[in-house]
Amino acid sequence: MSDTQVVIEVVEGSLQGNQYYFDYAMRVLVGRAYGCDIQVPDDDDNALVSRYHCILDVDPPLIHVRDLSSKAGTTLNGSPIGPPSLGSPAEALSDETTDGEMTDGDELRVGSMLLRAHVYNREHSPDSALAPNFYG
Repeated sequence: MSDTQVVIEVVEGSLQGNQYYFDYAMRVLVGRAYGCDIQVPDDDDNALVSRYHCILDVDPPLIHVRDLSSKAGTTLNGSPIGPPSLGSPAEALSDETTDGEMTDGDELRVGSMLLRAHVYNREHSPDSALAPNFYG
């Protein structure tokens, strides 16, 4: 187990208030499709979120983000890391997708959803026993 904990907080969008806790390395798929680790409701409010929008490779304290050729793109702190594209799913998993690194306080925009990263030293970690929505 790492000396740090990563918490991904949803600060805007339909999942606002949800927090996702990570104590060890884990790959997190974000999108509207059934089976995504952070599954956004498939409704009109989330029309800009692709079925398989992006991947977060969390390895506390590191958070690597990869856009999966989403139609609307993904932004990290307001800068695009995955420009809108019409790529195929095979192209989405190629090495030509654009990536980014999140650190404490960084914000990731996925459609209408805004995610904020928090990285805590284990000694100052929030109480994850308060019913987190996801615990990695």
